[in-house]
Amino acid sequence: MKKYFFACCLLLGFLSFSCKSDKKANKSETSESSTSTPAPAKEEKIYREASLEELSGAFADANYPDKGFWKKFTVKWIAGEKVEVTFTSSPLAGSPACTFRGIGDYRNGYIQTPVNPGAADPTFLTIRMMPNNEIFVGAEGGGQENPADALSLFCLTPTTTSIGGVYKKVAK
Repeated sequence: MKKYFFACCLLLGFLSFSCKSDKKANKSETSESSTSTPAPAKEEKIYREASLEELSGAFADANYPDKGFWKKFTVKWIAGEKVEVTFTSSPLAGSPACTFRGIGDYRNGYIQTPVNPGAADPTFLTIRMMPNNEIFVGAEGGGQENPADALSLFCLTPTTTSIGGVYKKVAK
């Protein structure tokens, strides 16, 4: 048992020494390359600010209306910065497989709707415009490692289905 413990300690020592050496080498490589190469180009924005008018209306995924399982949502202006967000999907046994309805807020170019409004740390469904005028539906907040998991709670089947994703504007 003592030999095993000693061997483990020795192995850990070698591993920690080798990790320190790699860090020093990487650090010197980084400083050399940063002085010899120009700064990287400015990163493209994933989302852009959109007006409430751009974010209002009906939106659907690429399968809508006749390519298998589809998802669709509408955003209706209520008053001030308040909107009603409603999700639906292809029917499953006579009812939509995914449903969600909530009251949200238009905030500086995107829409934020709580999916669990009574929670102390709510998760928010976010509706954002991408530069190519497609809409991305995601989630943030809630103190969870992956808040987008909450968006699958509104779909009956399969477990990988979520109201999140990419949508395009469609006629009602």
